[in-house]
Amino acid sequence: GISFITNDNDHKIRMFRVAVPDASFPYFPSNKQEDLSRIAQKGVNVPNVKIFSTQLPVKEKGVFRLYFGGAYDVISSTKNFVIYDDGTQALAFFKIFDGMCTLKIGKQFSNLIGFAIAVAISTSPK
Repeated sequence: GISFITNDNDHKIRMFRVAVPDASFPYFPSNKQEDLSRIAQKGVNVPNVKIFSTQLPVKEKGVFRLYFGGAYDVISSTKNFVIYDDGTQALAFFKIFDGMCTLKIGKQFSNLIGFAIAVAISTSPK
């Protein structure tokens, strides 16, 4: 489940959380509150579900910056996101040219989940 959320400190900053069930346990929610998107929205730990959050940009000289862990030619965009898990890049999605983006998927996500997150980012308003 994925949920876009607003930052409490700055409503201009977009971020999201992703709730992914442990692959070794089938996940069947018994009510709406156990839906993965709702778990992601709340950001509260649930047994056998891992919650990932996007990294917040750092403001330098009046400009917000994200660090993608490499030498990339990135175009500033509200659709640029990066997720780290224990210091390792789990996912990065960023604009490299007008209408073109790069998606980097770490071992924490399957290719299908990474692609689904990229589609959600690309089609989200803003």
